[in-house]
Amino acid sequence: MNENNKIRIALNIHNIIYKRKNHTSKMYGIQLKQK
Repeated sequence: MNENNKIRIALNIHNIIYKRKNHTSKMYGIQLKQK
């Protein structure tokens, strides 16, 4: 169960960072989706 919690937390952090990058990339011409 501890491993699952760590994975879940890591995924949550990854999602937050990805959404933040995605949001800022819209201002810069959507660079992430082109990669």
